[in-house]
Amino acid sequence: MLNPDELLSPEESAQVDGALMTSKDRFSTRVAIYALRIMKQISAEQVIKMEAVGPLQLGEFLESDKAAQEAMVAQSMEIDSNFKQFWSQIILSARKPLGAIAQANQTGMAHITTDQIITWFEAQSKAALDQK
Repeated sequence: MLNPDELLSPEESAQVDGALMTSKDRFSTRVAIYALRIMKQISAEQVIKMEAVGPLQLGEFLESDKAAQEAMVAQSMEIDSNFKQFWSQIILSARKPLGAIAQANQTGMAHITTDQIITWFEAQSKAALDQK
């Protein structure tokens, strides 16, 4: 089970760390895995398609997430409108690569696996390095 204080499980982190990609691509991979998890949860709770999850749903989720609230308080931070906007933009930035991953695997975004995300980002990173 995922610790609420962690964005990824230790196993997922180890998988990302073991992938052959740049630091930037590792970060993007972590964001995509986390974003997929959050959008799946919101989609299930609100009975909407993952593609329909937007800033409003993300903000409502963040406000209702006790673990997020506790983590913010522990760091002397608060969930204000600026933070909600920033966090929502990060989550939504993953939608484009997640859509590409879904298309590459001929599946819906909700059915993407962590392995598929890592494999896709690793291939993108390798292709970018090969072009240099």
